[in-house]
Amino acid sequence: MISKMKLEMLPNELLLDLFEYFDCIYLLRSFFGYNNRFNQLIYIYLQTHQLNLEFISKDNFDLISQKYLSSLIHHIISLRLSNEQTPNLSNLLFSSNFTIDKFYYLQSLYLHYIPSLDILIEITYYCKNLIYLTDLTIIKCNINEKSKNCINLFHNIWNIPKLSYCNLDGIELKCFSLSFMSKISLTIKKLFIENISCDLSYLFCILNCTPNLEELSTTIYSYSTNTNLDAIIQSMKSLKIYYQGSIDSLKTILSQMPNLTHLKIETLDLIMDGNVWKQILNEYLSKIEIFQLKMKLEFEGNDTDVERSVNQLLDSFNTRFWIEEHQWYVRCDWELSEITTYAFLYTLPYTFKTIYYLNECNTKSTCEDEEKYRSYKCVEMFENSYRKSMLLHNFNLVCDKFPNLRSLDVVLPFENHFNSHNIIFNQLTSLTARIQIASAYDQLQILFNRAPRLYSLRIIFWRKFSNKLFQLTSKTIRRVELGGMFSWCNEFTKDECIAFANSDLGHQCEVLSIEIENRNSVINLIEGMSNLRLLNFRSRDDRWDYRKIPSTENELIHWVQNHFSSTYEIIRNLEKPTSIQVWIDQQERKTKRDTKISKSGHKVSKVVSSVQKFFAKR
Repeated sequence: MISKMKLEMLPNELLLDLFEYFDCIYLLRSFFGYNNRFNQLIYIYLQTHQLNLEFISKDNFDLISQKYLSSLIHHIISLRLSNEQTPNLSNLLFSSNFTIDKFYYLQSLYLHYIPSLDILIEITYYCKNLIYLTDLTIIKCNINEKSKNCINLFHNIWNIPKLSYCNLDGIELKCFSLSFMSKISLTIKKLFIENISCDLSYLFCILNCTPNLEELSTTIYSYSTNTNLDAIIQSMKSLKIYYQGSIDSLKTILSQMPNLTHLKIETLDLIMDGNVWKQILNEYLSKIEIFQLKMKLEFEGNDTDVERSVNQLLDSFNTRFWIEEHQWYVRCDWELSEITTYAFLYTLPYTFKTIYYLNECNTKSTCEDEEKYRSYKCVEMFENSYRKSMLLHNFNLVCDKFPNLRSLDVVLPFENHFNSHNIIFNQLTSLTARIQIASAYDQLQILFNRAPRLYSLRIIFWRKFSNKLFQLTSKTIRRVELGGMFSWCNEFTKDECIAFANSDLGHQCEVLSIEIENRNSVINLIEGMSNLRLLNFRSRDDRWDYRKIPSTENELIHWVQNHFSSTYEIIRNLEKPTSIQVWIDQQERKTKRDTKISKSGHKVSKVVSSVQKFFAKR
């Protein structure tokens, strides 16, 4: 390891280049406060890098918030907060007098997995004082409360003075109305609300509140025939929508955006052939340059009837308008069924992040060169609406067809073998494996070997797990979730917890979610897993019951607190209150372990010394 004194001999430019290889938290721990020169270099580094607290350990958070943050706060321009692997982090930060408005020069704020509307309202309230804040992202927060409880949140966001990029995909609402909004934002240019469903009236409320909008992503359900809506948005250039409704409503929406150049649309149960789409594009979207379509369809009838319907649909997209003028090709995949045949028609190349994978599907396209669009590089995960989509029959094809797959959900074991060394999932970071029988563990190990970037593992046991679980190995997995198909059907005993803690997966695991038979196993897991920084657990002997009086709800919390340091953060999961989260102070645990080892060593030394003296006398 190069000493700090040797690093001081390097020029600033080279040191800043070296900083690129380090995590921001590591840089602060290693170099901040060493001398004024290193402090200035870290200030420069923070001008282009995010302070990401999403994966920080409890001891590192305490160190930075108590020792460094007051000096750094006016140099931070991008901040990421999350409660998923750092429970209660936002409250701990604010209770240390670091409310969001103290980050005065903040330009970008990323809020991840904060499942509390009150906390989000508090954070965004202070954002109105941040005159440099232009980007706000709220992701995976699972806010699905009634719209009347969310109006304050939207008021706060629309009051951020310079906000231009607003991603609220972490908020899930049905038919939310902004009709009570008193604030119109002239600065918001990009708005992403994919999980907020709108009808026509709600959509136009949004457009009226953001009259300079250039890019919108949302979900729309509308069968309205009311076409007397006047909210023409001349500035709108890009629209991405998930749409379920009537063709007339869709025409009404698109007619309000005459300057649209990019349309990305996914429809459900709406059969629109190439002639209908051509008419819409020509009449309402004369400036369109990029058109990306995915339609989920249902066909009834026998195999011959379905194929005839598919051919007719494809023929309507195989005209001069589609092929020669625009080079917009489409493909249709369908899987035959005795009752209803599900089909998907989409433009090529495929540009959506998710896909319904069909194992044994028929496929046809309007592109003569089928190999040209064989790879689906944009796909990051499979949709699993149907159990069949988790039963992958041809693993070679999956790997070849979806090279950038990041999330995979499969049932094991596979019927076929996939030992080929050519199968590599280079981008896979998250795996859900549904284990049926003991032989599945061998295939799971092969999957580990073929996924060099796999970080998160979720195993769902369909029956009692095998001891083969404790023999699995992976160099990259750091997050593990273990559970049964049904609640309490696969809780871990004390011996099984110890066995997992001593396994290869247990040794390197940093975040563990598990169901246990008895609370004493919490001690075995935390003391036995040296790299663990967060434990999520449910214990069968937990007496908490939401139907009973609140005075009993913290009994297990108090028990855990009595067995560990006060520097640990121990709370019930806000989203799943039957689960308890323990955010571990790793430094305190290491010190405690070293002290215990030292005492044991001292006792051994005394015993050895006594034995030596005994024999010396003889």
